[in-house]
Amino acid sequence: MEIITRLSEQNYKYICHSLAQKKIPYISLSHFKEDYQEQRVYILEECGKPVAMCSLVWSDKHQNFAIKRLICFRKRNAGRGYAGFLISHIPLPKDASICCTPWADNLSMRHLLEKNGFLFKYMFSEYWCFYEKLTK
Repeated sequence: MEIITRLSEQNYKYICHSLAQKKIPYISLSHFKEDYQEQRVYILEECGKPVAMCSLVWSDKHQNFAIKRLICFRKRNAGRGYAGFLISHIPLPKDASICCTPWADNLSMRHLLEKNGFLFKYMFSEYWCFYEKLTK
């Protein structure tokens, strides 16, 4: 059974260790720690173990939420629908705008967003795509 929760102390230690072992260009340990302190991290658990996570960050400037630092923890979890389940079930207020800005060449992420109701809006800074979805 899958469940989405806020990050717990137990999962915090597990993820800190995982991030320290892996060198992931879009998630630094300092970003993760800041997101944890601000309570922006959501974890997808299956059978009590974290399988995916992302941060949900509010932007006062743009008046929307942004999905940041989406990751599946083990390669064997890729392609199993965890990332899609996570981004489509994060609790959001009604009528909220949620966006995501994948790299232009990240075709799997772009496909995942489109499959989950996000619309491509525009390119910016040569490398980034802006996708947006309005909640109901």
